Amino acid sequence: MKDADGHQLEIVQYLPTGWNRAGKGQVPCTDRISVHMAHLGILVGSLDAAMKFYGDVLGFRETWRGSKDGKILSW
Repeated sequence: MKDADGHQLEIVQYLPTGWNRAGKGQVPCTDRISVHMAHLGILVGSLDAAMKFYGDVLGFRETWRGSKDGKILSW
């Protein structure tokens, strides 16, 4: 699917019976950063359209918005 700005999104669900689970634990990954994702940052062009897509359609919630002074959105 594509988001409101036209960025391609791919959502993957790994099933317990899938081919990628067959080798689980057989090859240790020593270079991974984490086993869990607590934050995802998204740059958007249209804030209203992005809030509708990511919030209403995908069910994400905003936890932080970039601002140097807390008053003007800057990133």
